[in-house]
Amino acid sequence: GKLKLADIVMFIATCLLFGINYIPESVQYNREIEILIAIGIFCIGIFLASYRMAPRPCWAKASAATGTIAVVWSVLPWILLWADEVDVEIAQNLTICSSIMWVIFLGCFLRLRYIRRRSREEIAMMRLREKRRRKAQYL
Repeated sequence: GKLKLADIVMFIATCLLFGINYIPESVQYNREIEILIAIGIFCIGIFLASYRMAPRPCWAKASAATGTIAVVWSVLPWILLWADEVDVEIAQNLTICSSIMWVIFLGCFLRLRYIRRRSREEIAMMRLREKRRRKAQYL
């Protein structure tokens, strides 16, 4: 398919997360702040990918995206450490990111459950109104 703005934003966040950055050494910053910025950019990318959708598919897509990212970030440090591809600092950063993404996933999933419950209630109320309307027609 087409390359969307959300995909570009998530790619930038991945580059920030793995230390592929273009921030000059003269600028003083903290690595933890950079990780939080990368997570924020991931969330913005997920938002851009799903903000014009109806509430139920929007939160379902957000839950799936954050859940997938959280699972990948939970497994990836162990695989990379086992293969001796990264140092411990990057593995720790991924672990921190995965725990934050699990919290975001929980929020998205709870919101999805709330919307599903509210939809079921509204459908039940619509059916009840229709049943009452039909009953009133025959009287």
